Amino acid sequence: EGRCAVSGIQLGLVEAAHILPVSVTGRSDHVQNGLSLLSQFHRAYDSGLIFLTSDYVMKINPVRVKQLRIQGLDDGIEESIRSLGKIRLPRARRDWPDPALIERANEIRGIVA
Repeated sequence: EGRCAVSGIQLGLVEAAHILPVSVTGRSDHVQNGLSLLSQFHRAYDSGLIFLTSDYVMKINPVRVKQLRIQGLDDGIEESIRSLGKIRLPRARRDWPDPALIERANEIRGIVA
């Protein structure tokens, strides 16, 4: 539906984000390895600031938040957290993100869900 899985916003601003990075899989452009995200959430996801759980909840990474606070770069964290929670999933179950890929991606990023 072209909507951000986190915010639900459409507006033609949505990007395709890989759950498990291409650098790991070599070929990972199948829909179960993707999320539709606004660029701010895409960047936050790729940097490990936010992460997805295998039960489809987007959460903030407290380890990354601590790093940002130490660097004095944590302004806006509270506003970002408000948008997080259960993501919007595609209508077709076959298009939902693969929980095994989510778990592997979190493992690679060093995130303990």
